[in-house]
Amino acid sequence: MKIGNNKGSTIIDGLIISMILLVILGFSLGIATNYQKKSVNDHAKKQAYFNAIALLDSVAVEINNNNVSYIPTTSVITLTDIVLPSSQAGELSGEISKDANQDNIIYIEVVSIYSSQKEELRLTMQKHNDTWYKKGYSRLGENAYEEIEL
Repeated sequence: MKIGNNKGSTIIDGLIISMILLVILGFSLGIATNYQKKSVNDHAKKQAYFNAIALLDSVAVEINNNNVSYIPTTSVITLTDIVLPSSQAGELSGEISKDANQDNIIYIEVVSIYSSQKEELRLTMQKHNDTWYKKGYSRLGENAYEEIEL
């Protein structure tokens, strides 16, 4: 029995294995890039959320201190020219309004944009015995979550 000529078969086997490894590497890089983009977007969304919460809490402190420039009477108070610390980036805007039916409820609504990610949050505050309490945080369009019982 005569064995055929196998010269060069090692090169072919090496090329096949190299091609398989190249396909696996390309697939792995695609998955890694996708996870990296998702991670960057998640970070930006969280930062936009934290910026919005920080502004809501700052305004709530001013309202608790009875700073009349933050307590609306009849019209809506627009929050403009909000400056973030130099280490932060993004845009913040907001407005403070009273409930149309109840004088003892204030809504603080904030829009925070950080690296193309947007968060829209609302803080509902209620006055009880001459003190303003945080009633609940919510995303705009959702019902507020009750934090405290009055």
